[in-house]
Parts: sequence; structure tokens; C-alpha cells
Amino acid sequence: MIATQIDATTWMVTEGETDLTPGQQHRVALPAGSSSAAAAIALVQSMFAPEPVLSPEAKAAAELAARRSNMVCSPLQGRLTAGPAICAALDATASDPATPWAMRVAIQNAREWRRTSQTIDEMAWLLGFDPAQMDSLFEAAMTVAV
Repeated sequence: MIATQIDATTWMVTEGETDLTPGQQHRVALPAGSSSAAAAIALVQSMFAPEPVLSPEAKAAAELAARRSNMVCSPLQGRLTAGPAICAALDATASDPATPWAMRVAIQNAREWRRTSQTIDEMAWLLGFDPAQMDSLFEAAMTVAV
């Protein structure tokens, strides 16, 4: 392995003594003043660092979080999907003085509904929806063309 300093914080590490093929060159960013030995060690450590292994549950949770981050609909799409009974409950919640002000304003004035919003989670709880039901509502609402 040959380590050549490119600038104060970057080293080019080449595998093999004379092999300069682009596929064998690796840049390693290190603190200023690092030695060529430190560059070679950093490269070897990065090459042989094990990939993190996710459990099936962790992988499923990450995929669900990614899906939910893209779940966005307009209130009109959501209301059309939810139907008259759920909309009546939402409207009653919005007009109830016991409902926190921020929730009332969100129900009445939101320009979009985001699945990852805490306000949406609170609305779901008020309406008795579980997370899977909210996911289904959003997935259906996003297909409504208005």
C-alpha cells in the first residue's frame, strides 16, 4: 500500500506498490498532520469495517418510517377518504372549546396533512385510529384526485 498526501487533510492510498488503476485508489480524509501510516490504517479499517446488520424488525421499522415520511395529502383528500362520520367527529373536535387551541387551528386551517406529524398522531388518537389505520387512510387519500 502506498499513501501519498494530496493536501493537508487528504491522502491518496493506492493498493499494491505500482498498481495505479483508478479502481484501486482511495481517498481518506484525516486530521491535518496525519502520517502516511495513519492514512493506510484508516483505509484498511474502513475497508474491513463490518456492515451493520439489521434485524428483520429493525429493517421493517426503517422501511415503514421511510414510507410514512412520503405520506402527505391535502385535508380535502383526507376528508373525502375518511367519510362523513369521521369528518363530523373532526368538526366537532375543532369546535369544542375543550380541544387545545393548536389542535382546533390545525383541523380548521392545515394546508396539508403529513403522516409523520405529531398533530396527525394526536388526531388519530382522538378519533380512535391505530397507526395501521392511519397508514391506510393516508395511502387511500393520496390516490384521490381533486
